[in-house]
Amino acid sequence: MTKIPGKTAHKIYEQKWFVESVSVVPPVIAAGYAAFAANANPNTAASVPWLLLGIIWLIVASLVKILQAFQQDKEVAVRNAHEGLVAASHVLHASVLRKANLSSKSGELRVTVHRVVPPIDSPKSYEQLIPYVGGSGGPSFRSFPIHTGITGRVAREGNPLIYTRINDDYDAYLKELVAHWGYTDAEARKLLQDRKSWMAVPIFSVEHVVLAVVYLDSSTKDVFTTEIKQLVIDSCGGFAAHITERYKS
Repeated sequence: MTKIPGKTAHKIYEQKWFVESVSVVPPVIAAGYAAFAANANPNTAASVPWLLLGIIWLIVASLVKILQAFQQDKEVAVRNAHEGLVAASHVLHASVLRKANLSSKSGELRVTVHRVVPPIDSPKSYEQLIPYVGGSGGPSFRSFPIHTGITGRVAREGNPLIYTRINDDYDAYLKELVAHWGYTDAEARKLLQDRKSWMAVPIFSVEHVVLAVVYLDSSTKDVFTTEIKQLVIDSCGGFAAHITERYKS
């Protein structure tokens, strides 16, 4: 079963170095107390050097384990940074820019990837996995209700979707977001005002359940023509292959 990790993997109590650090404290305290008690008793004072040697050995061994655990945590952090998805998004971004004859200025075209937050068979939210490629936006690991936006609809229905903004007037655009895309007025006002075109494509598990959604938007209208749509869908085959291989359990 493919499972795409999200922000929850970053909690400190789930970090191996933290668990190793906490676990070593009681034995060291107990050994130190035993050495102190032995030193105070003439009959056992001769054993103190051996106890101290044991304490030193325990501390050194624990430090080695903590360093190993820290390295393992770094590897997990690299995994959760989703470098492969970032690289794939850069390739898709460059391909669409060229095919659609768009400029490379920031915000002209943005690409990101969202995961469907488990349980994926009855999801309640989706989560942005990587920063936007091609422009500014919110950071990774932002969570959104599954009933909102083009990404939420694609996650629910499992079909690629393209949409072009109807209203240039901002107030009318806000009403459009509320009426068609499930946002509250407050949520709609947090979105970028200059977006004109959107596209989202589902990424399926081998069980044909939506695991993730590749999302694109642009400040230019009617970007996602039939030709561009096919380019994006074909490219998402690469995303699907990467996700299946990288995150298989």
